[in-house]
Amino acid sequence: MDRLRTYAEALSYRQQVKEEFDEAKARVAELRPGALEEMADRGILRQTLDGIGTIYLHQQGWARVVNRDLLADALRSCDLRDFVEEKVNSNKLSALYREWAIADELPPSELEGIVEYEVVDDVRLSRR
Repeated sequence: MDRLRTYAEALSYRQQVKEEFDEAKARVAELRPGALEEMADRGILRQTLDGIGTIYLHQQGWARVVNRDLLADALRSCDLRDFVEEKVNSNKLSALYREWAIADELPPSELEGIVEYEVVDDVRLSRR
């Protein structure tokens, strides 16, 4: 019973830390626009704050796909074939295997030796 209690306490602590992290993340998101505005107003790219560290401006661009249906052909047409990959969604594949397991069905023989299915046991805690 001691191992169960210790495990449950660790799960409970992990949940508490996650909740605190989520609150801190939301607070940072709320404060970010004001911090960016102050840095722009003061014309600074970095500022060392005693006892905290150095806060600095970091910029990184991200491409966002607007039309996924046209993307692969467009990349191929401008000689960017290296960016086109055929992928398998492992979450969907796992869900399909779970459905087969629940229905007591075997997967198609063509997948034998290509896909492995494993059931992983875990112990979880529901909050009071």
